Amino acid sequence: MKRIFLCLIFTSFLARENGALVLDELKVVVDGALRTQVVTASDIVHRGFDGVSRDPNNKDDVREYALEVIKYQHAEDVGISVSDEDVDKYLRSMSQGSDVSPESLAAMARDFGFESVKEFYDILKQLYGSSGVMEQELRSLVIVSEQDAKEYWEKHSEYKEGVYYLQTAHASFRDDMSKKLQKKSLKRPESNVKIGKIHWGVPFDVTYSELAEDKQFIKKMKIGEVKVLEVSDGFDLYRLKNHAKPDRVSFAERRKEIFEKLQAEKFDAVFKQYNDDILKTAEVTYLN
Repeated sequence: MKRIFLCLIFTSFLARENGALVLDELKVVVDGALRTQVVTASDIVHRGFDGVSRDPNNKDDVREYALEVIKYQHAEDVGISVSDEDVDKYLRSMSQGSDVSPESLAAMARDFGFESVKEFYDILKQLYGSSGVMEQELRSLVIVSEQDAKEYWEKHSEYKEGVYYLQTAHASFRDDMSKKLQKKSLKRPESNVKIGKIHWGVPFDVTYSELAEDKQFIKKMKIGEVKVLEVSDGFDLYRLKNHAKPDRVSFAERRKEIFEKLQAEKFDAVFKQYNDDILKTAEVTYLN
């Protein structure tokens, strides 16, 4: 290992980019389960083809790339392989089911900084192999049982907000009736023939949090009750049609959300340990 490493230091600074030789920089040497792999600054930069830029001078980005290399070798070691056909399927899915022409593949590889389609495919295989083996090995560790989810639901109740269902109307002042008598009669408009027909508006709902400060009187109303407020040109009427009090959200309604939350928490808990353990399967030398 040491003799190989010393040789690499003196021979691997030149890399070909867009047909020209350019100065490259060795960042890390991974002596993995199957082979020794040298990672350069350009390797890390090119890995940004997934839309996430990576900085070869950022220690976290370098470590992430080294981890990907180790995981891919581990995947190969346990019999998980990614073929050219697998990459083709992915590229077809990205192009909405259409085959990608050789010319388009070559252009895509060049756009991402790769010298050839094969080089582009190799890095895609590394990506999918490393993520595939991790998913397979972590799957059993992030299983959430129905009982786990129900216990979480019991301990972390959520409630639907209370809602008032209302109708409003307006009655102008009347010349044949005093304001006091009219206001009293409007509280029970259906039982007073002198009031006549009230043209109620379309029912609407207001949640507890939406209730305006000057409408807090609605909280004390009973279903069917009419509240009469005098305004400049008559009376505004508010009728409480119904009142849905806060209600616990059922387990069935929250089941998907709870499972996703608990699985994410379990994944976060085992992910770091998995990376720490997989690092121990290789010798990693960071060069600068």
